[in-house]
Amino acid sequence: MLVTQEQIFKKLSDIEKKLEKFMKETDSFSIEEISLNKACKLLKLGSYSVIQLVKSGKLQARVYRDSKRKLRYRFRLVDIRAFQQNNKYDQVSLHADEVESAEEIAKRFFNQKRSA
Repeated sequence: MLVTQEQIFKKLSDIEKKLEKFMKETDSFSIEEISLNKACKLLKLGSYSVIQLVKSGKLQARVYRDSKRKLRYRFRLVDIRAFQQNNKYDQVSLHADEVESAEEIAKRFFNQKRSA
């Protein structure tokens, strides 16, 4: 039985499609957790912004204290993916309410110089 390159390629592409479909299905049921650092990298945000999203209830996380009593955050990968798909966010819209006017920046800058 001779197997041509076309047959091998076709079989391989079928296997890749099935594997991709399987990975998409299992991703939705995954219980894999990631750290705050990895969540920041996936969301392309800083740690402060991610913690604020957790506190506001927009992003789910497991919050606990470790043996040294330090506050830790763990994120399910499924929750990160759902947040990315449901909220087509950008960094500007997350901090839109925090924008300072030029006058406020000047006042803050010059008041700090006087007190120093």
